[in-house]
Amino acid sequence: MNKSKKRKTILINQLRGYGISLIDDELTTTVNINHFAEAKNRNSTIKELQR
Repeated sequence: MNKSKKRKTILINQLRGYGISLIDDELTTTVNINHFAEAKNRNSTIKELQR
């Protein structure tokens, strides 16, 4: 991804749709405690993206 700016931009935009950020080659998410259950379910999405 680091070689293609366009691909990285596409990836980042896709991640934003799930509330996920790419920081230092690490996928992260930050949520309000009231939305914790929803974010926890997104964990499976994060795992799939890491494959």
